[in-house]
Amino acid sequence: MLASGSTHVFENTKELRFSSYPLFQPQGEGSASVVQAVLENIFNAISALRSLKTVIWFYYPRHDPVGLADDFIRALGTIPTFHSFGDLCILSSPPQTLSLQPLSGLRSITCSSCWQGPQLVSEIASLLARCPELSCLHFNGASSVRFADLFAEVNKSGQSLPLKRLCSVGMSIIADDIAKSIRHFQSLESLSISRDLMDPAKVSDEIYIVLRQHNVPLKEMKVEINPFLIDYLASYSGLRDLQLVSHPFVNHPPMIVDKFYTKALPMHRETLEQLEITSEYASVWTKLPSIDHLQEVAKCQRLRGLKIWVDFGGVEPQRDYMAACDAWLAVGAQLPELTDMWISPSYVSLFRGPRVEAEDLLLAVLSRMRKETRKRFLVNNF
Repeated sequence: MLASGSTHVFENTKELRFSSYPLFQPQGEGSASVVQAVLENIFNAISALRSLKTVIWFYYPRHDPVGLADDFIRALGTIPTFHSFGDLCILSSPPQTLSLQPLSGLRSITCSSCWQGPQLVSEIASLLARCPELSCLHFNGASSVRFADLFAEVNKSGQSLPLKRLCSVGMSIIADDIAKSIRHFQSLESLSISRDLMDPAKVSDEIYIVLRQHNVPLKEMKVEINPFLIDYLASYSGLRDLQLVSHPFVNHPPMIVDKFYTKALPMHRETLEQLEITSEYASVWTKLPSIDHLQEVAKCQRLRGLKIWVDFGGVEPQRDYMAACDAWLAVGAQLPELTDMWISPSYVSLFRGPRVEAEDLLLAVLSRMRKETRKRFLVNNF
């Protein structure tokens, strides 16, 4: 119906989630006719979605018939409104003939592909050079994928992408990569970088030196803690959302914690709305901050969300954990716009010393606080 143009039901479709796996997994007798029907109609059917803006595509090269992906991509290239890959996920090595060449002018690309061969990286790099209005790029790659390779073609072209959001998961990034591509990041507002836990050296801590030197004032960050990051955060104001992650295999001296609370955090107290400090393993970041450090958090009066991890190891883990919960809840009570708080025990401490029912301890402290104050905000969804 869609391919023949005999229905107008889908003429206003804005988003398409396409997965051919249910059609082409082994089905026994009759599957050949299904394959033929889809292959004959896929181009016209997709091309008929003239209002389509976003596509989420799960591509299964091992199951999809030859030619299906090519026709699907060609069809997307005929739709003038199509401007976003909500996700491009290729589940295994595709044919060497696969090409994204028919596509251009995208404004947002998310690629969480399970397969990251050189062919895909090359195709994405070429696509970036054909998307002069690209504002959002999310690439989930392996540590063997180099950030520099993704930007190789667009850097050769001389154009500057108006990127506002950049997310890198697992890729190798060094400071020189950022420096060579800095013209694409002058309007950057959101940066998320996650690195391979088993190969942390693949992401250079010095990238924040480059961002600081080129005056890139980010508003949202989800990144791992390092000294250069703290210096960067202390160099400007205006951050709205900060999610800090402490890498389990990297130890930080206490002075880094002090510098964050006394130098970096105060720079953003007028704008910060979300703060998360994640350390799933016991570290200097899971110890109860000093009174002065807690007061710096309390001065961030626009905070709406606060998430922290707490270590309850030691000689008296129950008492210490309850004291930590009490201290953080007291901070929450001083934040007029706070709606959600999350307090989690660090993973290592769950297996160190006596067993502690962390949630029960937290609820006991929360119950007492709510009797003593009218301040109400969700704590761990309670």
